[in-house]
Amino acid sequence: MIGLSREQKIKFTPSKQVTLSYTLWNQFVAYLSSSQQDIGDTPDVSGWKAYYQAPLFYGNWINTDTMPKRLQYSQNLITPGYTASGFKMIVPAIDYVKGFQYPSDPNKLLDEICNHLLGIDISASHKNQIKKDILLSGQIDDHYWTNAWDTYMNAPGMTSNTNYVNNTLINLLKYIINLPEYQLC
Repeated sequence: MIGLSREQKIKFTPSKQVTLSYTLWNQFVAYLSSSQQDIGDTPDVSGWKAYYQAPLFYGNWINTDTMPKRLQYSQNLITPGYTASGFKMIVPAIDYVKGFQYPSDPNKLLDEICNHLLGIDISASHKNQIKKDILLSGQIDDHYWTNAWDTYMNAPGMTSNTNYVNNTLINLLKYIINLPEYQLC
């Protein structure tokens, strides 16, 4: 949860709005607490048990109670976001992808996003399936995504294409954060 917020460079509030800052931070702390990740209150003097320690291994920090809460927080941060006093805290999917070197190439974009969010490589067949199902909307030609991205970049005010690109990227990010590899990253 903290990692997603940090990696996505989420802006919690404008620095001069102290009350709003505390409202959003308290909301964030409540989500951490419900996921058994209380800040400053680790379950042991050495922190959380490592994923490789017997007898529970990774079950110490990912379990049937905490996993759905982590996923819900992450998915809600991507869309619809969290709002307090008119300020919306959300992952700006298009801006996030603009930061990559090759956003118009679906293969390179997927490689860059997986490297950034997962930290490990996933199989080529899995990437191809993600690409086909999400970035290419079931099509088989890479130019389908390339054309959509290039059209957006050339005419960002064109609402229908902007919505298509944004929704596609939101679906891609939601899918990736639901992968088991993301939780281990």
